[in-house]
Amino acid sequence: MIDPSRRVVVDHERRLLSVPKRLMPAILAVHAGESVRSAETVAELQAGGLLIRNALDPLVVTLVTVMTSPTMVVTVESTGAHASRLATIWGSVRRAVLGTTVDQNRFDLLQIEPKLLPFHLAQVIALSPRPPSPFTGSVTVPRTTLRLVEDTIAEDQQAAERALRAAGLTDPWPDWLLIALAHRRALWTIEVISLHGATRHVERMMVLDAGSAGYWSVAENGVEDTVTLCATNFDQLLRCCSALLPAAAQ
Repeated sequence: MIDPSRRVVVDHERRLLSVPKRLMPAILAVHAGESVRSAETVAELQAGGLLIRNALDPLVVTLVTVMTSPTMVVTVESTGAHASRLATIWGSVRRAVLGTTVDQNRFDLLQIEPKLLPFHLAQVIALSPRPPSPFTGSVTVPRTTLRLVEDTIAEDQQAAERALRAAGLTDPWPDWLLIALAHRRALWTIEVISLHGATRHVERMMVLDAGSAGYWSVAENGVEDTVTLCATNFDQLLRCCSALLPAAAQ
């Protein structure tokens, strides 16, 4: 049986490249016109259809060109209860590439349409319509208090509630936050970097996916060392994802 972590997939119909991570440095080197010293690696690139008569497959060239000379980079990181996940989108005026880590050994690159970036961004964070949340409004909590609550809520919910009330939260917020944090699926951090010559513009958004307790936008205030959580919904987050992207990608 072929080890899946060693298998190379070049799917021209889907515009997909799936490779072991260890091959990416060699692919980037060939794309840059550099030589690959390992004959074994060259043989593997050839066997996988990535390297044809010492030239990269045209699909691979397209994907790597977008990756190495983007006008926009979107990084999406998920911190979940049991695992973390990372995805990256590289974009230019005409093309975009979605890179995801299937597991610790493999890397998938998918060519996507720039105009569909909001859709793909929502798909990456598993954003989907849900019933209306009963929670409304926003609340600001000291960062140290929030960390304490996250650390203790699974084992001692009463201690977590006391910490929130000691920080000045009044009803119904202690109960609402305890429900949201207890149902946490993942905390998504989305960062969009727009590149125009030497100019670099950064936009950032954080989303708490609390499952049946709904979606919450998360804003950090580094000066005051606080975190503001605001109950939101699918439509609002979809608009925020779109607004986060440069106008050309919306």
